[in-house]
This record gives sequence, structure tokens and C-alpha cells, in this order.
Amino acid sequence: MLAKTQLASRMSAEELLERLKNSKFNLAGITTDVSYLNQERRMSEHLSKVFYIADITDKKQRQILRSFSLMPSLLVSGDNAKEWFNLKELNYLNTLEKKAWLQGSIYGYMMHPVIASAIRYSDKPTCENSAELLEYFTFAFTYERNEHATEAEQLLKRQSMLPHAKSIANILEGYSFDDKNKYYSDFVKSISLVCSILGDHDAALRYMKTAMKTIGKEDYYEKGAYYNNMGVAHLNKGEYKQALEFLNDAMKILENLLGKEHPDTAATYGNIGQIHSHLGYYDQALEWHLKALDICEKVLSKEHPDTATTYNNIAKVYDNQGDYDKAHKWFKKALDVDEKVLGKEHHYTATTYNNIAGVYITQGDYDKALEWYQKALDIREKVLGKEHPDTATTYNDIGFVYDNQGDNDKALEWYQKALDIREKVYGHNHPYTERVKDTIKICNAKKN
Repeated sequence: MLAKTQLASRMSAEELLERLKNSKFNLAGITTDVSYLNQERRMSEHLSKVFYIADITDKKQRQILRSFSLMPSLLVSGDNAKEWFNLKELNYLNTLEKKAWLQGSIYGYMMHPVIASAIRYSDKPTCENSAELLEYFTFAFTYERNEHATEAEQLLKRQSMLPHAKSIANILEGYSFDDKNKYYSDFVKSISLVCSILGDHDAALRYMKTAMKTIGKEDYYEKGAYYNNMGVAHLNKGEYKQALEFLNDAMKILENLLGKEHPDTAATYGNIGQIHSHLGYYDQALEWHLKALDICEKVLSKEHPDTATTYNNIAKVYDNQGDYDKAHKWFKKALDVDEKVLGKEHHYTATTYNNIAGVYITQGDYDKALEWYQKALDIREKVLGKEHPDTATTYNDIGFVYDNQGDNDKALEWYQKALDIREKVYGHNHPYTERVKDTIKICNAKKN
């Protein structure tokens, strides 16, 4: 188990045991006297003499080497290197490649893990001496320089950066966690955000907890926001008890700090309403959503996107109760706001189209459902891109319509389109991916 953990973390065995020791793990029976660990330590000592970073006199080259030593053994493209390391040209990297510090190819640059370990051995990484990397990586992770990139393209870019981001965060946390370092704090927050978007709620929670350690004791607003986000992560995992605990804590902080008529407080009320809805407590769910609605309409106006979101939430409750007339009425209110304020080609508008289609499905009106799903799909493909998770959701929903109509071939065609995206974005073993695989198996069984 330790060997697998060491391999996955990209740490040396000595680094891993030191981190476990600092984390108060019981290491009885595991000592640093084991032969392989002594050999590894001696190897790091010898290599640190060969690859001695202090011999590099150029400050920028040293910073680049220190940055690479925090990353996994994956290629970093030239474009990414310029963005992450604040470079105008690749001369620095080419020089380091010639000196054998880096390995290079037409696809990019990487550092051998043994050399990375030797560098960390001789030049202990800290949040302070890695501040420039943290600053520029966070910017690249959070903002998109290509204004023409679709949301799907932006998402895939962040997904490709995630292994590097996790490696940097994990190594720095293990070596020298600094809860006062702003760059590290912002960096970890950005990781938790991207993990949430990608549906990796376990990782999102893990980095939110790390980020929580960086919040000052008097920063109550930030703490309330994190409790809310952690509650939503547990909600998305179906862990409703934990979700409610975090959201109740968030609500207490936000009510005391901002008051009971603030939009952020209303958002927490809405999240609590969603928990009750998932649990089947529809009357309580409506109470919370109506509390949120009172605030949104009063403070933000009846024509604000957050108000439209609340209309959507109320409509979903009525849909779950089987009151389709009221569901349509509230979805129509949401749609009127979306189309007027955001436009007919905004992805929020597409979400409302998708929700309306869902009501028609439960009513058994499949032709109407397909009509509204197509409206949602046209927007999602155009605005988000054909490889975005929301687009995959509509593909899956259209497949479900054909499945219910008994057209297994068409259903499988649409399910497969959804599966291809989810495997690419989430991976082969993610619950969202597995759900589509199970649906395809059932559909195939019907066909056969």
C-alpha cells in the first residue's frame, strides 16, 4: 500500500514517510532503517551533488528547475511553459535540456522524477520560493487567454493541467504548508473549483479543506462561503446529512454577517431546499426556495438570473410532486427572465429548455420533449461546445426519449455520444460515466 501511495504521489519513500509522520500516522513497524530507503536516501544524496541546483547561477533557470521538481513526469508543452513560468521564449528550457536537467522533445519538456527528487533534497521547496509559479499557474488555471475558446475547450485545458496542479499542491503541503501564503491559498482554491466543475467532488472537498486552513480567524465571510461550497459538494455526492451540516453552518455565518436579506444568504437557502427536495420532503423544500425567492425578488429584482434560478428550483419541486401545470408555470417564469436578460443563446437559457423537456418526459409527451431538448442542444453545442458535460447531459436525455419510445438503435446512438464525452472529461470509472454505461447495457438488453 505504501509503495502504491509513493508511486501515485510522485514522492520519494523518505518524503512520504516524513509526511505520514508529520500527519500523526502510526508508523509502528515501519522504520527509516529499511534497506531500500537507505539506498534511496544515498541515491538522492549522490544525485544532489551531480544535479546541484546551487551551481545554477541564473536566477530564472533555478526557478524553472524548482518548478519542474514539483510536477509529475508529464510533458509540459512550450506554450504552457511560457504561461506557467512567465517566459517570452524557450531559450531557458533549451539550455537546461542541453545541460541534461530536462528532457525535451517536439511535444514539450519534462524532468526525470529522480532528478526532481534530488533537487527537492538539496533545495527544499516552500510556498515562498515557489510564489512565482503559484501566481502564474493560478492565472493560467483560472483565466482563458483565448477569447474564442468554447467552454468545453476551456474545461479540457483545465483538465489537462489538473495533474500538474495537484502535484504542486501536494508536494508543497507535505514540505512546508504555509497557511499565510496568499499565492498558495489562491492556488488551492482554484484546484477545488476546477475539481468541482469536473465532478470530482472527493478531490474538491480535499482541496477545500486545505484551503480552509488558509482562511484567517476573522474572515467569516470566506469561511461561510467555503461551508456553503463544501455543503454543495456533499449534496452532489448524495451525502445529504453532511451537506445539511455544512449548509446550516454557512447559513448561521451568512445570516449574522450579511443579514437574512442578502443574495448569498438566499443562495444557501436554495441549496438547503435542494437537499430537502432530494430527500422527498417537498413541502420543506418549497419553504426554503420561497424564502430564497423573497430575497432575490426584493434585493435583485424579478428579472435577475439568480431569481430565474430560484424559479427553476421551485418548478423542479412541483415536477417531482407530479404537479405539472405548476411546474410549467414556474419554468415559464424562469424562461422569460433567461431569454430577456441573458438572451436565447445563453447556456442558462439552455438549462431551462432542458428542464422543460424533462417535464414533458414525465408527462409522456415525447415529441414535445424532443423539441425542447433540441432547443437546448443547439445552444449547448454552439456556446459550450460538443465536448462539454452539459452537452453530454442533453445527448443522454435525448437517448432516454428514444429509449422510452422503443427506438433502441437511436437511443444507443445518443447514449454513446454522451458516454464518449463523459469518458473524456471525467474518466472511465467516474460515477457519471458508469451511469451511462449501465444505461447502455440495459438498452442493449432490451434490443436483444
